Amino acid sequence: MNTVMNPWRSVDRPAISWDDSSELIQRAAALQIIDNLPAQIAIQQTLWQARDQDWAADTKRPMASTTIQSVNPRSIYLGHRLDLQVAPNDTLPAVTVRCLDSAPSEDRVQPDQYDSLELVLIVEVWVICGPFDDPVANQPDQDQIDRQLHRLAAAVRGCINADRSLGSTNMGIQRPPRSRSSLPFVRKDDTTNVGKKFLVQATELTYSVTSLVF
Repeated sequence: MNTVMNPWRSVDRPAISWDDSSELIQRAAALQIIDNLPAQIAIQQTLWQARDQDWAADTKRPMASTTIQSVNPRSIYLGHRLDLQVAPNDTLPAVTVRCLDSAPSEDRVQPDQYDSLELVLIVEVWVICGPFDDPVANQPDQDQIDRQLHRLAAAVRGCINADRSLGSTNMGIQRPPRSRSSLPFVRKDDTTNVGKKFLVQATELTYSVTSLVF
């Protein structure tokens, strides 16, 4: 248990009483991703090495494996990061974590002693691949960004699954996330804005988190 993010510590109880559990959960999720992501990436890399070999053999295509990009801990952000669409290429890959929206839990009786809330925890995973000459005309380049996004998103899900209570900040996430991905888009070189091109794509993982507010 990560006691830094434990709301049951006496110092954290006022935060829960003031209905700040959403920010606490947001921070706990980000910290859990920072702590677990390298190991989860390594797991995905091992799993997909053999699967890529099988796919190449079964489809009679050249072997095309992908090294999952590591995420700099400084590129794991809290809240919205609208600038990631135009941020420098070396900012990516990146992960954003936010927990802002909530609604009363409908499947639970609301006792006098506390409120039960369903919080919406959203984790965005951003990846980048390149440089390429013409990724729009080259299907293998597009396949590369697809593999990168699938595998990094799976690693991030593994980080959340490592402790679904997020350091005991909630009652435990019960359901897997809803996932929604963007279309890949082309980005040019940071410095010249001409020549080689990059592909960028993102996926959004949405979790429902039950939290008690005393």
